[in-house]
Amino acid sequence: MGAVVLGAGAALMLPEWLRAHALPLLAGGALVPALGMTLKVRLDRWDGPHLW
Repeated sequence: MGAVVLGAGAALMLPEWLRAHALPLLAGGALVPALGMTLKVRLDRWDGPHLW
């Protein structure tokens, strides 16, 4: 929820500066959570001994 509020506030305060970087920010914002979820699912499905 905090990331949503931060992103909305930045979008309201910095529209001209963010417009030039909109596509890289959008791609990064989609890629990072997708990568994290993929890695979490792989760890959850791994049948080996836990590392801790």
